[in-house]
Amino acid sequence: MKISLLFCLIFYTATLLASNAKVLVYTPKLQKISQADTRIAIETILYKIAEEADFDSVKIEYSDQLSHAVSQYKQGVYEALHMNSLALMSIFPELKTQTAQYWNFSKVKGKRLRNFYILVRNDSKINSLASLQNRPIALTLLDSMQTLFLNHMMLKINHSSFENFCGNVIYNTKDATSILNLFFNKVDMAVVTQHSYNTAIELNPQLQKKLTILYRSETIYPAPSITLVGNKNRYFQQIFQQYSQDLVSNTFGRQLMMIYQSVDDINLTEEEMERLYEHYQDYMKLKHRYEP
Repeated sequence: MKISLLFCLIFYTATLLASNAKVLVYTPKLQKISQADTRIAIETILYKIAEEADFDSVKIEYSDQLSHAVSQYKQGVYEALHMNSLALMSIFPELKTQTAQYWNFSKVKGKRLRNFYILVRNDSKINSLASLQNRPIALTLLDSMQTLFLNHMMLKINHSSFENFCGNVIYNTKDATSILNLFFNKVDMAVVTQHSYNTAIELNPQLQKKLTILYRSETIYPAPSITLVGNKNRYFQQIFQQYSQDLVSNTFGRQLMMIYQSVDDINLTEEEMERLYEHYQDYMKLKHRYEP
C-alpha cells in the first residue's frame, strides 16, 4: 500500500527530536481503504526510518476528528499536522497564523503545484461537460484536489456536482489506469494530471491520436495531502527543513522517493496556499447556490 512520502519525512524529523516533538496525522474514514491497514503500512515505514537513523522509537498520534486535530494543533500540542488537502482548505484561515511551513511532494522536479486535464475520446462527440450527463467517468482514488477541480467545473457549467450529474464513477489507484479506461471505451471522460498525460503519450503515442484535452486547469493544486509545520518550535522547523532538503540528495531518501514516484519536495508559500483557498471559496459558493 502506498502512503504519502510526507509521512516518512515528518516522522524521520520526529525521531531526531526524540520525545520532544509530537506529530498528529488526521485520518478521516478512508474510501475503500481501511484505517487499520493504513496504520500498519505507516508504522512499518517509520520503524525502518528509525532503524536507519539509529533512534530507539517513534511516537505517532492519529485522530479522525477534524475539530480535535485543529484544536490541538492551534494550541501547540503538536509540532506538525499531516492532513488531506481538501480538508485543510475547509479550516485554512484557522491554521495559517500557527503555521510556518506547508510541505508538498511533487512528481516533477521543480514543479511546485499540479494542474489537471479533462480528457475525452475524439470519437465521443463530447465537446463540453454538459455532454457528460449519465456518462461513466474515471477519477483517481483519494485525490481530493482532483475532486475539487472537477466539481468546481461541473458546478460552474452544469450547476451540479459530478456525483449527481455523471453516470458511474470508476475510481482508479493511478492516473494511467484512468487513461487506459478512456482509451478502451470503459468510460467517456477521465481526469488526470498534466504530468500523467504527458508520460502516457510519451510511452504510447497512439493515445494522443485518440484522446482530446477538453479542459486544462490552472496550476494551483498541491498533492492530495500536505504537512503543516507549526511556528512555535523553531528548532523543529529547522530540522524538518534540513532533512526535507537532504531527502532528495541522499541514497536512502532517493530510494524512498522512487517508491512513491516523487522526485522533489516543496515548501509552499502562504501566497500559493491563499490562492488555493480563494479557489476553494469560489467552489463552496457554487456548491451552496446549486446544491444547498
